[in-house]
Amino acid sequence: MSRAGGARFARLAVVFLSMSAGCTGPGPAPVGPVLVPDAAGLQPVGSPLRIDFGRAEAGVIAAVSRLTGADPSVRRKVPGCGQVVFWPDGLQLVFASGAFRGWAYEGRTAGLICG
Repeated sequence: MSRAGGARFARLAVVFLSMSAGCTGPGPAPVGPVLVPDAAGLQPVGSPLRIDFGRAEAGVIAAVSRLTGADPSVRRKVPGCGQVVFWPDGLQLVFASGAFRGWAYEGRTAGLICG
């Protein structure tokens, strides 16, 4: 086979393999965030239920841990403000007087933020 014929064969092989790879069916859908932080708290993706400010600390921590698949990585008391709970993905939730009062995530915040 000549060099030109070999190059043409290689291009055809790439085209064939690319086309046949598309015939195997769709792969799994991309997994997006499981929570959408907003001005009133947290919205679990695909659920009409919400985790709004004012909810009890223990229930919020349990729900967020279950939804994210991870337990909090750090809990820090901030004098004069409340407790900040951190998850490994960067989500921070603020609790004051035992209730969910604010969040911080990827440079965005809502509610009470402890400095």
